[in-house]
Amino acid sequence: MDFHEHGYHVIRELGRNREGGRITWLVTNINTGQEEVIMQVRLILGFGASVGAGIIIGFLNPFILLALTGTSLPALSMLLYSPLKQRKLIAKYRQSEESLIKP
Repeated sequence: MDFHEHGYHVIRELGRNREGGRITWLVTNINTGQEEVIMQVRLILGFGASVGAGIIIGFLNPFILLALTGTSLPALSMLLYSPLKQRKLIAKYRQSEESLIKP
């Protein structure tokens, strides 16, 4: 995999989970020179394949519905978890800001 256009140089692959659709790489940040870990999630690929099959076969087929549910729910939770966690941390910070001692 080539991450040069994103500013990373791949050192080696750390792990692969074919069933979960995850691949993990050890990379070097080209700008800082620090080693970092990148995890690529390929659930969207499965979701796209399920939608394509749904268009051809029909979305009322139970196997298509199962495939859509199995790929869209994990992808949706991964997309929404980080922003919701960040919003919660900001709200918590704002609440604690009220109890700070004013100079």
